[in-house]
Amino acid sequence: MAQNFRRSVAQHREEIRRIFASVLAQRSGHVTEVVSVYDAAARRTSQPIVAPTSLPGFDNSQMDGYAVRCADFTGESQTLQFAPVIPAGTAPAPLESGFAAPIMTGAMVPAGADAVVPIEAVIAATGTDPQSFPDFSTDDYLAGSTVTLPRPPAGQFVRKAGSDVAEGTLVIEAGTRLTSRHIGLLAALGIPEVTVERMPQVLVLVTGDEVKTPGEALAPGQIYDSNSAFLVAALREIGIDPVRVSISSDTVAEFEAHLDAALAQYPDALAVITTGGISKGAFEVVKVALEERGIDFGSVAMQPGGPQGCGVLQGADSTASTPVALLSFPGNPVSTAISFEMFVRPILVSLFTESHAVRPRELRDAVLRLDGAQKFITSPREKSQWRRGIVSSDSATGEKHVRLIGSEQSHLVFALAQANALVSIPESIDQVSDGEIVKVLMLEEG
Repeated sequence: MAQNFRRSVAQHREEIRRIFASVLAQRSGHVTEVVSVYDAAARRTSQPIVAPTSLPGFDNSQMDGYAVRCADFTGESQTLQFAPVIPAGTAPAPLESGFAAPIMTGAMVPAGADAVVPIEAVIAATGTDPQSFPDFSTDDYLAGSTVTLPRPPAGQFVRKAGSDVAEGTLVIEAGTRLTSRHIGLLAALGIPEVTVERMPQVLVLVTGDEVKTPGEALAPGQIYDSNSAFLVAALREIGIDPVRVSISSDTVAEFEAHLDAALAQYPDALAVITTGGISKGAFEVVKVALEERGIDFGSVAMQPGGPQGCGVLQGADSTASTPVALLSFPGNPVSTAISFEMFVRPILVSLFTESHAVRPRELRDAVLRLDGAQKFITSPREKSQWRRGIVSSDSATGEKHVRLIGSEQSHLVFALAQANALVSIPESIDQVSDGEIVKVLMLEEG
């Protein structure tokens, strides 16, 4: 039975957290998929990964220099004949006694060699500067040329096979969120694909007769859909797979048809986010349709973003084969954005994303700086207001300042795009003066 609620921001956030926990608890494990290593960044491994080969896969040179046999040295230095040059990426012939092979960094050390003398240490070389290699464009350097080298210790500048990773080593545990460093390791091991948990999928459904997709021609009174663009981008930022469902008109039947078709097409979806159609107007189709399916609607003591809806679609209430979280936000763009920051980002980040992968969520102190002769701003008591702001640092003291941008109105998308923070004015306060310390929620690092 649908209920009408009145909640604080904290109470509504906890209710949505409970909804997601309930939905996840009713699902049977993680769905997995195989992706290219090039597409695996930020994905979570579903099984342990074992090194299929050693790294390095062969003894190779750490320096540009000469591969030698330490047994050839009878004193502190030794003059040796030139062997053929060994570039990286080639398989050299064994090194014979009495010879030194010019070798490049990363090239395979030939059988028989057990040390590399760096070119900077060369004492003398026939027909060339000791600290330069001879001309390798012809084989003339092999015609009786010699190089004099200092005695190296055995193993000098030789990267032994398996010295980084031995074949069979567990290199990445199951459940690891893959970073660029992990991806580099996997590629170095020659692993082309990885089995990962499928990214949680969230469907985005926008409503409104007046809403059109960017690029379409607008008739008088129509606007472009910015809500789904924002939500799709914001969900991707936190590692969620968003699906934009086509825009629904303001009729209950069409909204239900769009919703049911999307749930049937994406049966593994974790959640649906709708925007619009939940306030007190004459065409609140989302509220009408979803109250019949047990979704609760009400108000949160927040501005912007007061009207809210949430619940679980399950069983006879929808075509979903598994339970699906349902969140309904107001249609104004800033209301949608603030709702996402308050109720979606922190919860999905805590469930699916490691903290180092996303921007910090804690509130920070900043000194409010009002423009011109303005001495204070007002806020409705008993509502938590979130104003857009730009935080900067005082160049002399390092103190954080915040300047408001735009008004409190919920349609100002340009101000939202310019902002790097949200300024919190608690429900217990109805006025904030210039120079007071306020709390800010950073929208960007810094």
